[in-house]
Amino acid sequence: MQIPAMRLFFLVTFLLLVFLALPGAATEIRRAKACKEAHGVCRLARCMHYPWERIGICGDKRLCCIRKTAK
Repeated sequence: MQIPAMRLFFLVTFLLLVFLALPGAATEIRRAKACKEAHGVCRLARCMHYPWERIGICGDKRLCCIRKTAK
């Protein structure tokens, strides 16, 4: 009976983490859209500290927006 209980615990924990991460991703997408509308081209900036850091934990400087230049 121990194995099913542990599986259930890990499943519930995983689902909780997924649901906690979803609002942050939605906010990031909205911020990217607003930034693109204001400045033109929008790309996600890489973290300056460590190459293994993900964009989600970089603080407020996650989006790097560049103005479109006429060619």
